[in-house]
Amino acid sequence: MSETFVLGGVQTDFLRNWTREGITLAAAVAEAAEGALADAAMSADEVGVGHVGNFASEIFTGQGHLGGLL
Repeated sequence: MSETFVLGGVQTDFLRNWTREGITLAAAVAEAAEGALADAAMSADEVGVGHVGNFASEIFTGQGHLGGLL
């Protein structure tokens, strides 16, 4: 077995209306990634792997696979 470390994370606000704010799906994923990096006090080049939790993106945006945006 190898060791697993969770160094940082962030959760976006479910009640935000990205369309009203003019935020694209890619920009929202970037905001979450930048928040997690800031929480971990790391830069992107130090990350080995990232995971995206997605509850209902496909219903609201038509895009269910968000890992590619990360």
